Amino acid sequence: MEKRFSIDILGTDWTVELCNDGEDVVLDGSGGSNGSDGYADWTGNLIRIADRRKESNLENPEQYLLKVLRHEIVHAYMKESGLLGVMWTGADQEELLVDWIAVQFHKIVATIILAERNMMQLLRQKDGEQA
Repeated sequence: MEKRFSIDILGTDWTVELCNDGEDVVLDGSGGSNGSDGYADWTGNLIRIADRRKESNLENPEQYLLKVLRHEIVHAYMKESGLLGVMWTGADQEELLVDWIAVQFHKIVATIILAERNMMQLLRQKDGEQA
């Protein structure tokens, strides 16, 4: 697995990895979980995305991979903003989230644009090629 790139999340380097089947127990579900299309590991500043384009029934599986990437980037931003483990209950949860998005939105968009560009380069690589 050498399909990876780095992104900056609020001054912290995170690595994004595109994984094939069998390369990650969390994505595959072989580690006791149900499997996942992607996850953000806050302990290692790592985002992993499962590359399941070959077995996908979707019309455009690359668009789905980018959606998963954006979702995991938002998790990383929340972690770097100090929102890891915040319980999202109570009457003020919507206002807290809206305020957070208003402050971080332009930074998130810039990160997503760069990350999507890098991901598309990885997706266009043939297996075994380096970026």
